Amino acid sequence: LVRCLDSSSGINAEYGDNSGVIEGEDLMELPMGDEEKIPSEEEVDKANTLRGDAMRAGSGGEVEEAVKLLGEAISLNPHSAVLYAKRAQMLLRLKKAITLPEMRRRRLN
Repeated sequence: LVRCLDSSSGINAEYGDNSGVIEGEDLMELPMGDEEKIPSEEEVDKANTLRGDAMRAGSGGEVEEAVKLLGEAISLNPHSAVLYAKRAQMLLRLKKAITLPEMRRRRLN
């Protein structure tokens, strides 16, 4: 049984099944972009192009390359929830996770 308390959000939960849990040694740091940045139209277009490149790389089995490309896209357009979701999808394929402090720091509204 695992007990989880997140004091910043008030979440208190118990979990009995840890199957599929990503262990600590598989955690990785990822670029999250500058949350203060307001991307230009060119940066948004480039981020979308990188997203397409990443999806092609992931479809071709180059999942680590897809994660790298999505990180570049996030750096250009850090307010795109789609980019974070696509990167999370690729990370799940790699069975990797980002650190909890990083997730707290970049909660999406």
